[in-house]
Amino acid sequence: MPLMPLFFVSTGKLAVDDISPSVRGQVTVSLPEGLTRPAWLFLALSAAATGLSWIFYFQALKAGETARVSAVDKFSLVLTLVLAALFLGEPMSARTVAGVAAITAGTLLIVW
Repeated sequence: MPLMPLFFVSTGKLAVDDISPSVRGQVTVSLPEGLTRPAWLFLALSAAATGLSWIFYFQALKAGETARVSAVDKFSLVLTLVLAALFLGEPMSARTVAGVAAITAGTLLIVW
């Protein structure tokens, strides 16, 4: 059933070939109101990217020290906050700036 989510996104229908005969006819799936097919496609691609990120994270854990890998992984919060401020115009309070500085300093201390 690996292609079923993509089939559902592109057609809006659920393939029932891989569903147990005991539950056929009991499964009802419909697109929630407000979610278009492009939105479902974006969600499916987002899920795939999330899955890949976990695969890369666990590969990094195999190859490197856990403390360093985790520190770099959690540094994504800093990147998110900075990019949100730069591109979305989100305000950064003094507390947020202090938190970003603390996370950055902590990451640098652990990594180097």
